[in-house]
Amino acid sequence: MNKKITTLSALMAAALALPSVTYSATFGDDFSTDTSADYVYTSTFGNNTATWNISGGTLTLPASGGSGQTANLFYDTATFAIGETVSVDVTGNDDAYLTVSTTTFAPNVGLNDGVRFNWYSDGTFRARSYTNGGTATNTNFHSSFNEASGSSMTLYLTRESDNTFSAAYSSIGGAMIQLNTTGGTEKQIFTAGDTGNGDLFIGVETYNSGVRNFDNLAVVPEPASAALLLGLGGLALAFRRRR
Repeated sequence: MNKKITTLSALMAAALALPSVTYSATFGDDFSTDTSADYVYTSTFGNNTATWNISGGTLTLPASGGSGQTANLFYDTATFAIGETVSVDVTGNDDAYLTVSTTTFAPNVGLNDGVRFNWYSDGTFRARSYTNGGTATNTNFHSSFNEASGSSMTLYLTRESDNTFSAAYSSIGGAMIQLNTTGGTEKQIFTAGDTGNGDLFIGVETYNSGVRNFDNLAVVPEPASAALLLGLGGLALAFRRRR
């Protein structure tokens, strides 16, 4: 019995120590074809006149009409579940958002619930959490994470539970860096309204005049959870072979 317990402990430790790997997306759009029919476009303030398009492997989304304009584009089916991470690559101008919402419209004061994760033109990162009928709650991440204007970034939002989330970023193709308000390496979890236990809609936004390019919009199992599941699967297989 002790030998079995020792083996179980060793296998579980190995599962938790698995290196990060790439997992198949539960949802993915690399924009290699024109999937514009699958998206809903809106202008948050009603007077953005720019057009958008999907071609050549890129979603091009401009904001126009002056300062403060926001254009947003949402996938038309709710796909973002608890325990998953949504990500998108951003090139061109910054002042770009990765957004999750209870509808195909960006969350805002008095409208609906969700999170708008913004990479600002000054290089800072901020998550704005919304509750229907209430004001926005800002999580301003530590200045040690600032990334200079003109960089190319991957933005990430992880849905930790019904109404809680965490944010991260990386250089495109680089390692994920968890964002927090302390400048450390820990994950910081924040609450966003009443997003319930159903799937959420995913989208991208632009803020202020300029064109932003988005690529590789994807939803995947949270890396830590996927690694644990992979490890436990190996654990079960090992014990089946021992029987």
